[in-house]
Amino acid sequence: MLAKEILSLQHPLVKHLVRVRQNKSYRDEQETVLFTGINAIKELAQTHTFEKLLVQKGFELPFPITAQETYVVSEEILSKITALENPEEIAVELRQPKPRDLSACQRVLLLDQISDPGNLGTLLRTALGFGWGVFIMEGSVDLFNDKALRASKGAIFSIPFDRGDEKQLKILLSHRPWTLFAADPEGKTLPTQIPGPLMLAIGNEAHGLSSFIKKTFEKIAIQMKNRTESLNAAVAGGILLYLFQETNQ
Repeated sequence: MLAKEILSLQHPLVKHLVRVRQNKSYRDEQETVLFTGINAIKELAQTHTFEKLLVQKGFELPFPITAQETYVVSEEILSKITALENPEEIAVELRQPKPRDLSACQRVLLLDQISDPGNLGTLLRTALGFGWGVFIMEGSVDLFNDKALRASKGAIFSIPFDRGDEKQLKILLSHRPWTLFAADPEGKTLPTQIPGPLMLAIGNEAHGLSSFIKKTFEKIAIQMKNRTESLNAAVAGGILLYLFQETNQ
């Protein structure tokens, strides 16, 4: 399909993609996301057909991409669409991935109202790397927030995930005999053996764990040599995912 050229910042597609990036309600209504980052798009291009592909004028695509529509645009238009001062030369719009049933996962990372998109994205990328599914509690930052997508390098398109409220979490917990742990500075040392499927909760950066998780999950802590108030949520989550990889099941 021949590429069309967009010359104006007021073009309807430019306005549409800005709304997709900025407005969660509109994004969910369209069931699409705006995604940037050449290396991450290269990964996704192996398994995905994009709705729209925008390429900066004069840029030669370094890998094959399949898209329903292709547009040639200026750097100024890419900057407007992505809200990046120095955007990379391509951006895509693609369908939102669908939640999955996590009851068959052996290990699930529970994100309890994570509010920082950078933390959310980093935790998603780390969970994908270690082979965990992810359940995102209601009250967390939107999965498809542009900053979260960039931080995750598109992990949400590959990882099994679900999201919901406390009621939906309880339904998931009822399906299997989960071993339940929650990260907490006052918690115990990690066990060396874990029977059955495992769920690990990481709490909100400012307020910690929600009351239900505090009551239901066993608290564990990362043992450190020097006293410190607490680790960043993404750092703590990454360390725990690594440490649990070393435990026996």
